Amino acid sequence: MQISRVMGPMMLALPLMALAGDSLDVKLGLWEISYSTDIQGSLIPPSVLEKMPPAQRAKMQAEMQKRAATQPKNNVHKSCVTAEDIKKGAFRASDDKENPQCKTTVTAQSHTLQEATVACTGEESRTSHMRVEMQGRDHVEGRVENIVEGGGKVMVRFSGRWVSESCAGNDDR
Repeated sequence: MQISRVMGPMMLALPLMALAGDSLDVKLGLWEISYSTDIQGSLIPPSVLEKMPPAQRAKMQAEMQKRAATQPKNNVHKSCVTAEDIKKGAFRASDDKENPQCKTTVTAQSHTLQEATVACTGEESRTSHMRVEMQGRDHVEGRVENIVEGGGKVMVRFSGRWVSESCAGNDDR
């Protein structure tokens, strides 16, 4: 009788313990991320545009059209990936890590895959869906779809390679 009282709760907890142990198995430290962005629509929420004087609004919209005409943009960025990042959403934008109005929720995770949703509130509200797939412990590929309040989208495709264990000298922590 005593054994079943102890073993019963333990058996129920085993699947939860196994799920908790499943986390993206990548090397920690400095990563170099190559990414391309494709912007579709306006990234400025209507509520922000409405507050701008007409001349500033026209200038901003012209800049957005110019930017959209030169898509996609390719960039390289270095990022520090910590054990905490793995728990909260690896390879998410540093702006999301530091913004208290952005909440990241890991929606699926295994040793080779991590999916997360980032919900940002406030004047520049948006929702992001991120998928990171391992190609090895030192190489990942992924994509992020950002949907801005006004209906604009930013599609980001990225590939990352591990550089070193140390993040010393890197601004993005």
